[in-house]
Amino acid sequence: MERRAFLTTIGVGLTAAGGCLSPGSADSQATDPSTDTTQSTGRDRFEGALVETGETVERTVGTGTLKERGRRRPHRVAITNSTDERKRVTVSLERSGTTVLAEAFTLRSAATVEIALTELGRYALTVTVPAADATETISLGPDHFTCNVTKTSIGIQDDGSLDVLSTSTRMACPGVVTEEVSADAVASRPLGADSSDDDREETTHGVSLRNESDRTWTARLLVDSDAGPLFDGVYTVAPGGRVRLTLAERGTYSVSFDVLETGETATEAVPSSSFDCNKSSTRATIDADGELSVSTMTTLMAWPEPTPDTTTNSSS
Repeated sequence: MERRAFLTTIGVGLTAAGGCLSPGSADSQATDPSTDTTQSTGRDRFEGALVETGETVERTVGTGTLKERGRRRPHRVAITNSTDERKRVTVSLERSGTTVLAEAFTLRSAATVEIALTELGRYALTVTVPAADATETISLGPDHFTCNVTKTSIGIQDDGSLDVLSTSTRMACPGVVTEEVSADAVASRPLGADSSDDDREETTHGVSLRNESDRTWTARLLVDSDAGPLFDGVYTVAPGGRVRLTLAERGTYSVSFDVLETGETATEAVPSSSFDCNKSSTRATIDADGELSVSTMTTLMAWPEPTPDTTTNSSS
């Protein structure tokens, strides 16, 4: 049978119900099960969206920001009926405690539900096969979003159990970092080549983030240059933890800070003139409410003249 795909887009913060009809509903009618989802046959009756053999229905969750910013790509989830019999499955997806997808499907053999997560975050995916009383809950964090194509595949087996497999392409992802910073610790990273000690007019620009609250926050730091995205770091920062980046090459940059739990965001421009200064830095702090405060500071002082070399050689 020719494979067809049906696409639905769901904004984060919304709940989509896929036409589930409760038993005894006035709208429930017995029809040909090959063309309708409301055939009542006891525990095995059709519920939710019916996906035919070999077909795929698609759901997109999020605002699509991963395609617009940074170096990371969306993560995909595929739920497939690996048996010869139809299976009813329910799918629930939460992001930071908020339900963003809740839907039921009836899958014929080799039918698939594919979900694209297009916004960086922490997700909890719960898949249930009610007839088998089987449930699998999977945590999908920032480390599932890299520059590679990544997928979590869930297969429904003959006994109703669920097999989970994670796959990824193996392309190197320079500039994509996912790291945890413990309390009062510092995570440091240079970006670009080190400045030459012989060229004292070339300085660096520092970028820092500090968690000044008593709870842990997850922050994304994006650095864009004239040539495109340079750095895409996600840091889970415990109280008192700090992140320090050093821009070591003169250029024009844009630095963005995002707090994933609150959606708070801020962006600062770093012009090339910042590298004329003796000291130049962009500093961000996260407070108890997950809000950001960002400032850029520069200090321009006269460079001291080099001391003349008065060493002479004498011979007797």
